[in-house]
Amino acid sequence: MKNVLLFTVFTFVFLLNFQTYLHAQVKKANAKGIAMVTVTYIQGQVEVKKSNDKEWTLAKLNMILHQEDRLRTRLLSNTEIKFEDGSIVKVGENTMIDIKELTLDRETLEQESSIKLWLGKIRARIEKLRQKNSRFNVITPTAIVGVRGTTFIVCVEEDKTTKALVEVGEIYFRGSSQLPEEEVTLKSSEFSISSTDGTKVTPPQKISPEEIEKIKEEVKEIKSLEIIENKEEPKDKDKEVSSPAKDPAKEETSPEVIETKKEDPEEDKEESEVKITQLSMAPIVSEVNPPKLVFPQSGALVSKNYLNVKGISDSRNKITFTVIKGSIYNTSADQNGNWNINQVYLPEGECTINMMATNQDNLSSEVVSLNLLVDTYTLKPKIIFPSPGSILNSVITDISGNAEPNSSIALSINESQSLNTVSDDSGNFSFQGVALCKPTPVKINYYLSNQDKFVNYIPKLFLNLSAIPPNGVYNFKIIATDKVKNVSEPTISKVEVVVPMALSINDRELQLFGPLYNYTYEAPHWELGYNKIEITASYQEGIKRYVSVPTPYYDYLSPVILTKRKDLRNVAGKNYLVLTLNVFDEGSGIRKVMANDLSMVKTEEGIYEWTCPGQIYQKDISAKIKIEDFAGNITTENLFYSWMQIKNELNIDIPPLPEER
Repeated sequence: MKNVLLFTVFTFVFLLNFQTYLHAQVKKANAKGIAMVTVTYIQGQVEVKKSNDKEWTLAKLNMILHQEDRLRTRLLSNTEIKFEDGSIVKVGENTMIDIKELTLDRETLEQESSIKLWLGKIRARIEKLRQKNSRFNVITPTAIVGVRGTTFIVCVEEDKTTKALVEVGEIYFRGSSQLPEEEVTLKSSEFSISSTDGTKVTPPQKISPEEIEKIKEEVKEIKSLEIIENKEEPKDKDKEVSSPAKDPAKEETSPEVIETKKEDPEEDKEESEVKITQLSMAPIVSEVNPPKLVFPQSGALVSKNYLNVKGISDSRNKITFTVIKGSIYNTSADQNGNWNINQVYLPEGECTINMMATNQDNLSSEVVSLNLLVDTYTLKPKIIFPSPGSILNSVITDISGNAEPNSSIALSINESQSLNTVSDDSGNFSFQGVALCKPTPVKINYYLSNQDKFVNYIPKLFLNLSAIPPNGVYNFKIIATDKVKNVSEPTISKVEVVVPMALSINDRELQLFGPLYNYTYEAPHWELGYNKIEITASYQEGIKRYVSVPTPYYDYLSPVILTKRKDLRNVAGKNYLVLTLNVFDEGSGIRKVMANDLSMVKTEEGIYEWTCPGQIYQKDISAKIKIEDFAGNITTENLFYSWMQIKNELNIDIPPLPEER
């Protein structure tokens, strides 16, 4: 009986202590519970997949997210989630995150939180952790970010590289394959980038305030779009959320919630199966047809930065037209489905455009992407050879350079000579064997000296030569015109030409004097008749100018009158005296024969005749004869015939002179 009593007492004490222990454990478990995250802002299309669900649903304002829940944003959409300690994470467009860990000891305030960022951008403002063992991590495929209270931005690109940037405070950053002791500390206005395999990160680098603002702009609210869950914009500019957080218990009755259809495809929750293709952020497939761009066509070459675009869509659809690295434009299709946007700014170079249509039920189409090549100017061409300011020792040279590929290249030299070519696919162009100047004319003056005329009748020929050298400064001007007719600014290049010049006569090199290369040449010997001289002006590599100088007949023998004959010519019963001369010239030939300044008529070779004007009377006749050859030699002779001499020689009667009336 005593043993039974002792056993009863022992059992009672054990049960009492065990109950106390269990109460303590329950209390401790309640203190260290699972924390929650609240969706405090939604803009555009934001979706959530709960840990126990395989389907995506539209996120709702004030929705509670738990550990292992997944959230993603679509194109032109963003959201904001708030942790229990007041930390806020803004999620940019085309971003996917997992809520990996959410624990909070509400007694000690020790917490452990982590987010898995698969792709996209987040901007976080993390409250300062109050306990040493607390931690807040952002995990990406290639990096780990450790935070103890700061404002920072994390971006994951499609190649899996991670970029971490600190606005205020500091973070710890390392590759996913690195050890904790290999992490780097990033402070305010510093950033680092991980490798694609997570084995290393770059040393901290400074970033300018302007670049920070640009990145912040990519994850801030896009005010031009309609907020699906909350139709009213926040009035307070500095307010981070679109409306006050509401009681989660009342979430289902919120009048601001808009129900949407669920997607049919199932997705595996396991991390190992999350692939980049799942992170492409394509919009929910719906019955809304995507818009089409009519002008310009995808792949078009555009020569203007501002363009009026046209397209078609379903009737009355809202069109969101996004120029990557540009602006977002919104318009609506008319009842026929036509839409247009004027003065769309297109940045230079390869330009990507995303388009999406939204119907009246707020269902969106797939995002349609197209590419344009915007080319509004052409590069200023560059002359590579000859280099500007160089000295050439030839007037014939190659000219080469570089410009925009497949451009028309126009070259002018000293604003006169003009040449054209086309640059190749690499932009290289060349002009081969360009003569910088035209052949220099050689001016020739010649004269004859007849000082030894009476010795051997062979004159001396003197030539005076003058030529302008090609030396000087030559200006090259090159203008490029590309495929879309953009004309470049001209490229001006100057070179100096210094080359020798040579003159030769009949292959005999001459010695030159003076800046104009004047030279006087005495011909050694000239024959009677035709003589020619060939003069060559050349300057290195052989632009040559040949000049043939025909010389006149060099004849200093005067013509000779061989015979003289007198005849009668009876005309209408009246006698007239006809004088006939036989003239001989040994040299250049007879040019003209005159009697009393009247030309004598050539009847045959060497025979000239002259009819004395007027009938023969008893009066003496005289004639002044002048003979000139082609060499300029002149023979003169005065002939006199008395009327008695003519009567006797011709045996005719000569009537007396008629009486003057």
